[in-house]
Amino acid sequence: MSVVNQFGKLFNRKPDAPAGGVADDGQDLLATGSLEGAQLRGARGLLNLSVLDLSERTGLAVNTIKRAEATNEFAPINRANANLLVTVLQN
Repeated sequence: MSVVNQFGKLFNRKPDAPAGGVADDGQDLLATGSLEGAQLRGARGLLNLSVLDLSERTGLAVNTIKRAEATNEFAPINRANANLLVTVLQN
């Protein structure tokens, strides 16, 4: 399975969908609040990135990323930061 397909599965979206993710039912993942910390941890792990690496690539604070990944529930971050994380992890 390619990395793109793995991300599609992690973010519950089609591999060719636009950045930010679209669920199988066509809804924007971030608009529906369905981005989970476990998904972010998994995607970061697939890329072998540390929290510090991801922080440098996104410009977000390390604590923001840690807070987003700390739960298996919906990530407690704003939509702009969630979009940024998903976009960087997908590209």
